[in-house]
Amino acid sequence: MRSKTMRRSDWILALLFSPGQTSRKGEPIEGTIRLMKELFLLKQKISSVSYTFVPYDYGPCSFEVYDDISSLKKTKLIKTIAEPRNEYPIYRLTEEGFKEVKSIYDEFDTETKKALLEIKKDYNQMPLSDLILYVYEKYNSYATKTIINLELLRGIHDINSGN
Repeated sequence: MRSKTMRRSDWILALLFSPGQTSRKGEPIEGTIRLMKELFLLKQKISSVSYTFVPYDYGPCSFEVYDDISSLKKTKLIKTIAEPRNEYPIYRLTEEGFKEVKSIYDEFDTETKKALLEIKKDYNQMPLSDLILYVYEKYNSYATKTIINLELLRGIHDINSGN
């Protein structure tokens, strides 16, 4: 992992810093639900990710993530961008956030960097409905309180995948 103690919110910074399909560090994450799901999937690979997830409206949820997003925005380490064509906020590192997380990221061991890269590459560009369905089906104990119609979600998935 790394030698210094990590703050819980450092995992958000690390995920935002990690490259994804573009192979560029700092690839943004679109939407709070996607960020939440990527952090949840990261915790499945790295047990030291210090968020506690519970079943909620859209599957696994950690209310701590909302607190950390707010804190990271107040300290100007991340920012959200609203785009007219997009209904979800886009999370990205600020210049200051990029500098701060680089030293954290550089201290990660190979396995941690690999897990961050896999999460970002595999799920950051996946259609949100497919990501939610994947999480619900693989970790169905976190879908017990969902407000989403799973049959409808499966239908959307079938349309997205051409079935």
